Amino acid sequence: MNRTRSVFATLLTVCLGIAALSPAAQARPTLDEPASAAEASAAAGPTKLRVMTYNIRFGEYGLDGLEQDIRKANPDIVMMQEVDHRTGGVHQARNLANRLNMQFRYHGNAQKSWGTRGNALLIRNNLTVIKVNKKLLTKGDGDGEQRGIIMAKLATNGGRAFWVASTHLHFGTGRAAQATQVSNLLKAKDCTTFLGGDMNSKPGEQPSQTLRTHLTDVWRNLKLEDGYTNKSNDARIDYIYFKEATAESAYVPGQLGSSDHRPVIADLRFGDEKACPPPDVSGHPRLPGPRGFGESRVAGTGRGRPEARHTS
Repeated sequence: MNRTRSVFATLLTVCLGIAALSPAAQARPTLDEPASAAEASAAAGPTKLRVMTYNIRFGEYGLDGLEQDIRKANPDIVMMQEVDHRTGGVHQARNLANRLNMQFRYHGNAQKSWGTRGNALLIRNNLTVIKVNKKLLTKGDGDGEQRGIIMAKLATNGGRAFWVASTHLHFGTGRAAQATQVSNLLKAKDCTTFLGGDMNSKPGEQPSQTLRTHLTDVWRNLKLEDGYTNKSNDARIDYIYFKEATAESAYVPGQLGSSDHRPVIADLRFGDEKACPPPDVSGHPRLPGPRGFGESRVAGTGRGRPEARHTS
């Protein structure tokens, strides 16, 4: 009996140790808590960020599921693609930001009869948005939809600045030129930068190779296998790239969630030596409020919370 108990105790210890090492098990403040990993670590050492890229398929599978997918990943920043803003209807980036108590920035690069489609960033409320750049990408022969990239310079409460970007390359002939354009845009940023997107390109194809000229593919960097993100689960076409940072871990959920793409989630870190020049805080005053932003009343709830701050 004692021997059995001893074996059981040993197995339990091993299992708990393995669980503690998994990305999902790492202790992190939730999206509803006032501090993120970026804020908590700024004074103690390297800034740690969890970033997520997710093609949400126009919200076709429902925003409730997307909310749960993002909440489960518990990221600091989400780079989203195929995000719709329907005139007189749902602004998907704003809707998800309000649900998750985050900020958002949106670039409606493709004009539709019902509104716009494009890329978006969801950002924890304790990160300050310093500036946002939105660019249209070149179009190739037969490329029906205008593609674009949204880039934002952010800063932690500790003053460390960095860039994040979200893009979606075309699946046709234009993607090679688009990859070159994106690479050149981010080459000019000589400090910590993170790019997430649906590149419609496998790792060995030219667009992916072009993006690796000035950026590092987190999946290759960590020497991970498979990581398939498409619906048929046989190709890796969604990526997180970075520069002037260190990748700690990354994963792709095993099952499709609320889209025809699987998201990619990565934990990365960077310090003062890699951070972008500090922001001019005099031009970007932080408003009063529990997370550095003003309190607002949420219609129909009778309770206050930080408003999802945005530009459309």
